[in-house]
Amino acid sequence: MFIAPNLKYLRNKFSLKQSDIASYLALSPNTYSNYETGRMEPSAANLIKIAKYFSVTVDQLLNIDMRSNDTIRLVNGHVLIDSNIATDNSVISINDKDIVTEITVYQIKIDALQQRIIDLENQLISKDVIIQLLQKISLSSS
Repeated sequence: MFIAPNLKYLRNKFSLKQSDIASYLALSPNTYSNYETGRMEPSAANLIKIAKYFSVTVDQLLNIDMRSNDTIRLVNGHVLIDSNIATDNSVISINDKDIVTEITVYQIKIDALQQRIIDLENQLISKDVIIQLLQKISLSSS
């Protein structure tokens, strides 16, 4: 597993401080530091948050040694670790920490909005089912 070196690599690649990521995860900087040194492993929930923060997959965090590929590129709003994944003109190199941070923030907001849409759709379905049941009850009691 490559989680510890990948965390350090990504943080350094985007010129972030441990406290930046620790704050995002609602952890102490010491706890996050322990993730990077391998003294502790992130929980599954924190792995998912970290993956979203850097716009990579949990699988990439765990199983790809990102240090061996120094090209991180943005394609269609997602960071790609393998430079061979895309070679068309939509690929750009990311060198600006502010751009990466902004993209990551927007991706997290989009994910949250998509989840909110799903929740609202589920609520609508529940309300429709309740209305139908109430209508059946009112028709059967008539």
